[in-house]
Amino acid sequence: PTPKLLSNISIPSTNVVSACDVSNLADDKEIWCYCVKSGKSYFLNASIKPVDADTVLDTDASEKTEDFKIKMDSKVVGIKIIADYKAIVIVLENGLIQYYDFHLQKLSSLDISYQNVEVVNYFSENGQNFMFVLCEFEKNKVCFKLFELLYHDGKRQTPIQELSTTILENFNLDQSKLCYQSGKLYQLEGSAIKTYALPQCHLVQTTHVPMI
Repeated sequence: PTPKLLSNISIPSTNVVSACDVSNLADDKEIWCYCVKSGKSYFLNASIKPVDADTVLDTDASEKTEDFKIKMDSKVVGIKIIADYKAIVIVLENGLIQYYDFHLQKLSSLDISYQNVEVVNYFSENGQNFMFVLCEFEKNKVCFKLFELLYHDGKRQTPIQELSTTILENFNLDQSKLCYQSGKLYQLEGSAIKTYALPQCHLVQTTHVPMI
C-alpha cells in the first residue's frame, strides 16, 4: 500500500533542528520533543498528540494536541524521552544535563564541568538507562563521561549519577566515525578502528583496515 502522511510538525525553513526524539505514551498518545535554532536563539519544543488514525485524520485533531516551548541557554545536542520516568533528558552543548517533565518544566540540572559537548549516546542495559558524552576541550583531546539516568522522585539531589570520567588523548572527533554496541565504543579514524571498553572507556584493541 502507498504510505500516507498521518501527522507532521511544521517547522519554518529558516530554522535548524539540532536534536529530536519521539516516544509513545499511555492513552494512545505520543510525545515529540525537538530543539530548533531560530536566528541566534535555541528553543526546546514538545508536542503531545493522539496517535490513533481516526483522531489524527480528524480535522479537529490540532485541538487535541498540547504544544509547549521554552528558550534554551545553549544548543541542545541530545534529547531522550524516558516515558517510564515521565521525563525528558536534555544535553546542552555548554555542558548541562537537564531533566524536564512533558510540559517542559525543569526538574533537575547538572553541570558536567566541560563544554563543547559533541557526542551524546543513550542506551539501556538490564532495565537501567545510561548515557555517555564526549567533549573536546583541547586539540585531539576528549573527555568521556558515563552517567546513569535515574528516576526523578524529588528525593535525590540529582537523578543524574556520574559513573566514570576518562581523558582520551589522540582522539580526533572531527575526523572520526563512532558506533556503540554492547559495552564497547568503536572509533573509525582513517584506516584504523579502535575499540574502547566501558565503563572506563579504555582502549582495548586497534585494527588497521588498509583498504579504507
